[in-house]
Amino acid sequence: MRSWEVSVNINRHGQLGVGSNVIAKAFDDLKTMHAMREAWQALADADPEANVFLSWEWMHRLFSEDPSTWCVFFVRDPAALNGVSAILPLHHRFHWSKSKQLCQTRFEAAGRRGLSPLTGLLCDPAREETALRALAQRIKRERWARLTLRFEPTGQRLHALADHLNGKAYRISWPDYKTSNELVDQLRVPTVSLPTSFESYLQNSISKSTRSKLRRFRRKYLETGAYRVEQTTPANFEANVNIFKALWRLRWEGTMSKRRINDFLNRLDQFLRRCQSMDVLFMPVLWRGDRPVGSLVRVVDLSRKSMFGIAAARRLDDEMPAIGLLLNAVAIEEAIRRGLSTYELGHGTHGYKYQYGAADRELHYLVIERRGQAATDVFNRRSICGAALFARTCLADGQISPAVKALEQIETASVNFTHS
Repeated sequence: MRSWEVSVNINRHGQLGVGSNVIAKAFDDLKTMHAMREAWQALADADPEANVFLSWEWMHRLFSEDPSTWCVFFVRDPAALNGVSAILPLHHRFHWSKSKQLCQTRFEAAGRRGLSPLTGLLCDPAREETALRALAQRIKRERWARLTLRFEPTGQRLHALADHLNGKAYRISWPDYKTSNELVDQLRVPTVSLPTSFESYLQNSISKSTRSKLRRFRRKYLETGAYRVEQTTPANFEANVNIFKALWRLRWEGTMSKRRINDFLNRLDQFLRRCQSMDVLFMPVLWRGDRPVGSLVRVVDLSRKSMFGIAAARRLDDEMPAIGLLLNAVAIEEAIRRGLSTYELGHGTHGYKYQYGAADRELHYLVIERRGQAATDVFNRRSICGAALFARTCLADGQISPAVKALEQIETASVNFTHS
């Protein structure tokens, strides 16, 4: 692993200079990741915006699954807790620009590749301004074409980072993220504020109609034994993972492509194993006799006192009309039992989510692109493997020109890395 450093001095005028002890660095190897554990965990404990998806344990497991596609930018600061004031984990990927006929490197929030519902960075609140300035300066020195951070919870940190990367060399945008004919806003998360008891939730958080329906369905379907809810444990984990994946595939076959379904289920399988190994998974399965008819995937974050909605699956041909309602009620009751403060129903303003007494929480989406002369130096040595595979595919298909251009960029990136 080679690392690059930039020393950043914040003088009394708030300007950047060189020569202080604030140093922004990057690494992309698991050995350094292990060495960073104590400082990473201390920063997460100090950051009120931290969550399980930015924890050292989560990121270490995620990076171990695919060791060649990530890197971490961080800021060493002697005035910060444990000497580290910011950590930004990123996923990098190769991209061939047809319009520019160039290999490019694109960075995005590392967590999204692993299905994390929240992304962003860790930051020492007392050193935030200095840390974000240093981080931006370090990012400027890296070769990349596009940086994407989606589903970040604070907004203010992204705006500060964007301010430090503003100017002629960069194009800053804040895209919407909507689906279903622009009707569903994926940057909003319907979230239920939880009281201290489930009975209080029923009485005060939902409508009379929903409360009546929920109680009626619980009596009719659960208390009679017609249906039962099974919790996922280490003993039945493998079976329940297969059940969920089968239900999800059944639900979306014919609507999504086979490739898209397989890609999601492969990533979901890794996600579930990550959660199970960290003991943060809550995955109830609803059965009718010996037939599973529905399931939820939820993540418990004790540090944030929240339960996150990740995915749901159900049989559409089962006659019971309230599979989702009953399973979400089970999850909400469990969240209250564990003393959690919020229950998040996942990305998107789907109408059914508001029957649980939810109000929207906003997430943020930042895209930074290099432009002008800066847009020509956008191929990073981290993308050499992707470029080599692209060149090989082009040669096999008889596309000589793009293959030659890719190989030339590989050579340049290798020389720059060797002499840096």
